[in-house]
Amino acid sequence: MKFRTRDAMKIYYYVLIADGMAPQTGIKKFLAIGEDMDDKFGGYKNKIIEECEEQARTAYGDIDYYSVIEDGISKLLSNTDKYETRTSDSSEKIGITLFLWDLLDIAMWDHNCSENRTNLVKYIADKLDINESIIFVMSNSIKGIQDIDREIAWLKTANQTYWKKESTLKELEERQEVIYNSIRELMAENAKKLMVR
Repeated sequence: MKFRTRDAMKIYYYVLIADGMAPQTGIKKFLAIGEDMDDKFGGYKNKIIEECEEQARTAYGDIDYYSVIEDGISKLLSNTDKYETRTSDSSEKIGITLFLWDLLDIAMWDHNCSENRTNLVKYIADKLDINESIIFVMSNSIKGIQDIDREIAWLKTANQTYWKKESTLKELEERQEVIYNSIRELMAENAKKLMVR
């Protein structure tokens, strides 16, 4: 299963606005993922944002708001199988493992995951018939990377000797690379398994 890049980015944005207005930090992460994923992203990012926010504005109240966001995601998820047969251009598609990783990265933009974002991730995983253990491992890996990022940011401003600071930074970066390597292995091993059973 593969996702059209634009559909994936719309799903990410829906998850980002699951609690209302998109926060600036979350927007930065969304834009970074989009630019990394598609060099043409700059040409259609505003359209994605406008379409998602237009859908969100059709809601009446908090409960309906979540349903409207979920409905937008549901329509996009139903496009995945149709898209497989419409094009063979791999540059316009992303695999499910990368989709899940970026989905969780967006959902946990604030080092946490709100109830609405958590529910949307569960909804998406359920719709795609993804094993919960995969989501659990990926989520914990992202938390580990975020924790190390915070330690590195603190260390860079800490009052320590140059050599001690450099040594600790190197150790933290090595720990982070271990996490990245393990998640790369997980993604490679499950690239074929992460399909609808």
